[in-house]
Amino acid sequence: MTTENTIHSVDLEYRRYPDEDKVEAVLDELYRFAWESNALDSRDLVRISEGLRWVLSVWNKALGTQRLAEIVEVQYLAPLSNGMDAEKTVRTLKDLDLIICFFHHYIYAFEEFLDRKFRHAVIRCGLICERIIKRLSLASGHAEILELPNFDQKTNRLRSVLESKYGDILFLADFVRYIYAQRSNKGAHDTGAASVMIAKTCMSQTPTIYLFYLEALGKIGYPIPLKQELLNLVNSTISTGTTLILSQEGKSRSCAEVLESQYKQGFFSVPRSQADIIQRLGDFGFSFPRMTLSDTLRRLSGRGGFIIKRVGLYAQRLPPTEFYETEVFS
Repeated sequence: MTTENTIHSVDLEYRRYPDEDKVEAVLDELYRFAWESNALDSRDLVRISEGLRWVLSVWNKALGTQRLAEIVEVQYLAPLSNGMDAEKTVRTLKDLDLIICFFHHYIYAFEEFLDRKFRHAVIRCGLICERIIKRLSLASGHAEILELPNFDQKTNRLRSVLESKYGDILFLADFVRYIYAQRSNKGAHDTGAASVMIAKTCMSQTPTIYLFYLEALGKIGYPIPLKQELLNLVNSTISTGTTLILSQEGKSRSCAEVLESQYKQGFFSVPRSQADIIQRLGDFGFSFPRMTLSDTLRRLSGRGGFIIKRVGLYAQRLPPTEFYETEVFS
């Protein structure tokens, strides 16, 4: 059985983020101990827990909330730290892997979409679908499904074995097949970029896929206690346009990059004072020297910039979809 790092060689063309290898290594280790290894000692458990807390600290900035980290800490990490027998430990690791495997590529896909990297966003939506089918196969006790040669065959077989337990597996199968087909058509072997409409469709369907996935888990013996909170968290990411802000070890984002990410989210749709902007950046962990911020705002509100300054307030010159219209819809 392969780990997450080794199954996506066809998709190497999507952009790698500075922290992504480290994030993926932590999630791979969680997956391995949950589903493949029976040899887990206390040092392994501490390492996995610490790694997951770091991953969640990165995702907090992406999601604009600490709620996912709070759920994981209370429901899973704290009980693991308090001690439990080997069987319960493995079951807790499985539960944890099942709920968070979705977020990795979902968060990155959303960032790609906001950056108008539509093909990359579609590829990542396809990777989400792979993970969903893989986890449901394992959780349902049908690991043999993973030996089938292609995604459609795996999906069809999973639908067949789960249909009697969860009727809506039919809808889940239809959703993931559609998105995966777009990923295949617009992926690493296709020279044309995915259109904004295809990318938007794939992104908007992923919360529905997560809903069906969590419901299916409940039907096969893996009920998720805070399912609705997790779904609300995913839905809020789509609706509010939260962008990903990575810690980027040794690499900080420039003031201009961070302000542009806020512009894309619609922050400047309402006129903002410099104090408002400082508070907003602080909420995401950024603290730029006041002179740097002033100089950047002056440059971005100049000719051709996306901000306009009026009476000490900064507002968007045009909505993001209009400002980037030529690039997005060409």
